[in-house]
Amino acid sequence: MNYYVYIIRSRKKNYNNIGLTSGEGKRIKQHNKGSVRSTKAYLLVEIMYVQEFESREKTRDYEKYLKIRSNEERLLRSMEMGRDGEIGRRATFRT
Repeated sequence: MNYYVYIIRSRKKNYNNIGLTSGEGKRIKQHNKGSVRSTKAYLLVEIMYVQEFESREKTRDYEKYLKIRSNEERLLRSMEMGRDGEIGRRATFRT
């Protein structure tokens, strides 16, 4: 089973959320339905970043790493400059 770390951004407000999932599109659908408490007030999210892992432990470690604000900001800045190919990718889950 594969696991994913993702960053989603609210289309309405300046808000990012970092999370992990084992189901490619299910969690994003939950965010957009308002089923997730942390993003309920920020409906209509778009996927900014996805990284795939083979183990839940590595996925959780990377999620914790990204939740340090400076690491998240560094990653998003590198994506804006187009240098994200080695550590992750802009992507969409298959829904």
